[in-house]
Amino acid sequence: YFACVVNESLIHIYDTLQMSPEPIHICQLHASPITSMTYNPLHHVMVSGDQKGTLEVWNCEGGGGTTIDSMGKAPTLTHNGITYKSKMDTQLYDLMKKKTFPIAMATS
Repeated sequence: YFACVVNESLIHIYDTLQMSPEPIHICQLHASPITSMTYNPLHHVMVSGDQKGTLEVWNCEGGGGTTIDSMGKAPTLTHNGITYKSKMDTQLYDLMKKKTFPIAMATS
C-alpha cells in the first residue's frame, strides 16, 4: 500500500498492486495540516503528525487478519502488537504541549 496526504489533512491510501488511480481508503485523522508521516514495519502502523503537534498512530495494512476498514484506526494488540487505553497514557501529545510540530519522522 501507498499513503499520501491530500488536501492537507486527508490521507489517501492506494493499493500499489492494483495500480488504480482511486484510493482504496481515505482517512481523516487530523484537524490541522499534516506535516510528516512514517511507517513502522515492525508493528505495521503509520505515525502521522500535524501542525498543531498532534501525533496519530494508525493501522495501515489490510493483511494479517485486518480489513481495509481497519485502516486509519487505532492499533490493536491482536493486529499490531501495541495498544493503549487512552492517548493520554502515551507521549503522543508531547509535541503539542511544547507548542511545536514534527517536520520529519523515523521509526526503528
